[in-house]
Amino acid sequence: MWEIDIKYGYIDGEDKFFYILNIIDIFDRRIVDYHMGFHCEAKDATALLRCELIRINLFERDTVKTPNKNAHVESFHRILQG
Repeated sequence: MWEIDIKYGYIDGEDKFFYILNIIDIFDRRIVDYHMGFHCEAKDATALLRCELIRINLFERDTVKTPNKNAHVESFHRILQG
């Protein structure tokens, strides 16, 4: 099972925000893949997920609707923010 979430941060001196979209495998807590850039739109998330599903030839379905059910990737983002 995978969880997916977006985190953003501010770049001092550049007056810009960056975004990182992570897919985490909750079984072994490894980051499956990520997108990082100055924007993160639905098309970026769709492309990232589609590439990974094609790569492993598996289509999973997740119904996560609350942060509590997305705890593993939220925890990873807390570590990134440090």
